[in-house]
Formats: sequence, structure tokens, C-alpha cells
Amino acid sequence: MGKVSDLKVYNDVELLAGWVLDISANFPKQYRYITERLVNTIFDCMDDITLANLREGTERAMFLDAFVVHFTSVKTILRVCTRKRILSVNNEALFLRSSANIGRQIAGWKRAALNQNR
Repeated sequence: MGKVSDLKVYNDVELLAGWVLDISANFPKQYRYITERLVNTIFDCMDDITLANLREGTERAMFLDAFVVHFTSVKTILRVCTRKRILSVNNEALFLRSSANIGRQIAGWKRAALNQNR
């Protein structure tokens, strides 16, 4: 268990969080609740990675599952924002490319955590 900032997945999510902050600053004020929810949820993802890094085995897998739930919420919020034309299709596509890589990293980490208990 090293420093969380040494984890590639953490750094990738941190970059994505910065991107979310940048794009959400341009959301119309009438969607302030969505903006807050989006920003809070991406930071929840970072918390989940931090907590998973502090645990081992099934406890780690539990926090990685929480990450998947939060990250799915981020994807859903962005998809709704694209449908409402708050977010461009190009921005959503950029996010989806990054999220696929992050998803693979989390899935691999979870497999390793669960195999650790065997």
C-alpha cells in the first residue's frame, strides 16, 4: 500500500476531476444542482480510491464497488447533460474515452484484491 497519489488510476481520476470542474463552470446557473452533484460525485470517486488504497482484500473490493457506483453516476449525469445540450457530444466522447481506461484499471485492481483472499 503506497501513497494514493502514486496510483495511475487516482491521477487519471484527478485529471478528470479538473476537467469536470472546467466544463461545469460553463453550465447554466439554472442547473447549479446538477453542477454541484457532478463535482461532488467525481470527488467521491477520488475518496473511494483513497479508501480502497488503505484496505486489502474484500474490504478493498467493497470500496472499489463504491467507486463504480459513483463513477456510473458521473457518466449518467454527463449523458443527461449531453441530451439536454448542456454539454457537447465531443466533451462527452472525451470523457467516455478516459472513463474506459479508468474502468479497466479499477476492474483489474478489484480482481487482484479478490484473488488476494484466495
